[in-house]
Amino acid sequence: TVLRLMMKKPTFSHPNSPGALFKEVCGNYVYLEAPGLANTSLRKQAARTISAALRQDSRYIILFVVTVESGRVRHEDTEMLELVLKAAPIGQNYPVVINKVS
Repeated sequence: TVLRLMMKKPTFSHPNSPGALFKEVCGNYVYLEAPGLANTSLRKQAARTISAALRQDSRYIILFVVTVESGRVRHEDTEMLELVLKAAPIGQNYPVVINKVS
């Protein structure tokens, strides 16, 4: 995964429940992942989790992973981006990783 590559670790623990926040400390960095954002029933819970994590006193890089199908970003991913950006107003400077271009 992207986080595994960023952390330069072959494996890491991952939450068992969708919507739970994954947190791992590696060196001087804290990595957070909130799986379940594409699942509409878990999306609001995951957004609240992200918002709470971003209230901690620290610096952040928010990385979005989206999937392109038939030349367009999936609707679910667009909704997820909008939801997270409303919960965490970070402006217009954020990386987007395009996964599974088909």
